[in-house]
Amino acid sequence: MAPKADPQVDALYSLESEINGAWAFASAPTRQLETLLLMVCKYYAVSPPRLRVVRDRSNGDDAWYINDDELIVLNRSREGANGMVLLHEVSHYLTDCFYTDVENHGREFIAIYMHLLDYYCFIPHRCFRLMAKTHRLKIGRRYRPVAFVR
Repeated sequence: MAPKADPQVDALYSLESEINGAWAFASAPTRQLETLLLMVCKYYAVSPPRLRVVRDRSNGDDAWYINDDELIVLNRSREGANGMVLLHEVSHYLTDCFYTDVENHGREFIAIYMHLLDYYCFIPHRCFRLMAKTHRLKIGRRYRPVAFVR
């Protein structure tokens, strides 16, 4: 089966490159990243995925999420071991937890990602919304999943 189209990926990466600035060169201690991951998963009442921080110059990716293994990998050699990158990857994980058959960087993902960036004081959601509008990103109506009850 062919992978599902991901029409928003280029727009999202363009937005992220605008906001990354110094973040692209920031690196957080592994313990701090683990704590952030645990806090996010506790907030959403889901079990946390495993987190692995690597130094791999041969791989071209900053970070990735492996659905089948419930594993998030952050790559220190590619500027991928900081809070913003972790929140991007954990948004993929949460999207998989709460939704089925959605685009990889679709409305649901963007809504969760925007909420996390706001909640953990990286980017206020109003600022993110303005930037998303500029980049023509579509955001789900709720920035917390329907399944989330608080």
